[in-house]
Amino acid sequence: MPVVAWAFATGSPIAVSPRVADGMIYVGGDRMSALDAATGHLRWRYRSGPGYTVPPLVAAGAAYVGYVQFGADAGRPGRGTYRVYAMDPVNGQVRWAYPARHVTVPRAASQGMVFAGSYDRSVYALDAASGDLRWAAPASQPIFQVTVAGATVYAESGVRRLYALDAATGRVRWVIGTHRDMIGRPAVAGGSVYVATVGGQVKALDAATGHVRWTHRMEVASGPVVAANTVYLDESPGKLLALDAASGRVCWVHATSGINLTDPVVAAGAVYVGSDDHKLYALDAATGTARWACTTQASVTSPAVVTDGTVYAGSQDHILRALDAATGHLRWSFPTGAVIQAPPVVVGSTVYVGTLGGMLYALKQ
Repeated sequence: MPVVAWAFATGSPIAVSPRVADGMIYVGGDRMSALDAATGHLRWRYRSGPGYTVPPLVAAGAAYVGYVQFGADAGRPGRGTYRVYAMDPVNGQVRWAYPARHVTVPRAASQGMVFAGSYDRSVYALDAASGDLRWAAPASQPIFQVTVAGATVYAESGVRRLYALDAATGRVRWVIGTHRDMIGRPAVAGGSVYVATVGGQVKALDAATGHVRWTHRMEVASGPVVAANTVYLDESPGKLLALDAASGRVCWVHATSGINLTDPVVAAGAVYVGSDDHKLYALDAATGTARWACTTQASVTSPAVVTDGTVYAGSQDHILRALDAATGHLRWSFPTGAVIQAPPVVVGSTVYVGTLGGMLYALKQ
């Protein structure tokens, strides 16, 4: 049984994993809380506006957040005050603010820039140190996700389009229509970009040109995960597929006894997936053969986290479990008192886990 180092009540559900960086932990909710990771002491708080505040993008010695404030025109699109802030991660002091035209959320940082998707149908690249605009690339619809890989920014539009932009200049390298809404983020590996669409198909695109290398039609239920030249995805209902990354050939299919509720997690030669049949499954990544299954008391909706031979998994039964990665044997469990939806974060010997009841725990193993 782990020891509770500290516990913090956020006052709102924790639906997204906290972020831990440089001795601080940031947790979302109706407002974001920045805590000392060792003691749980509240350093500062921040509220971005109505709705859920996600943890900040922490990079280059700063915490980057989006901000919206509504006045008399609250609830009317485009009528608020919008900003992207760079904040001191320790004390929350504002280093710079960029005035946006609509809700703009920092998603990635690279090459001294912060990249943000916006509801004003643009992708922004801001100087990480000064907040100066490096470039803005227009899109046909709001941009919901931004992924950076090497010298390319991949931006997902709400109109079923994927843009590949030059990270230095914002120049459009290619655009492809997906015909259906994308699920999860694009996965970039080995010169290819893998995208999945809801209930439709998986595509492998040439990262340089956007040319379709292969297409596999299936009832997609998760975003693609790429490891060891293999693409792993959930298929509805209750199947896990492994596709050859180069050809799209089906390597193996494993059927669970329920509906898979988490994206696949690949680590140390195994694939882990949670299901509504109250089980966490561990499969051999190369063959799809079952290694073990851990039975809980409710649906497993929190993706597993694997580190140093231990699998950490939350469940709707309110319990966080630490399992031996090789055998599935229970090492310890901790009752949190509420549903665990977000994956825990493991740093050294400390496990940070949040619940939909609004509690954040630091557990010492």
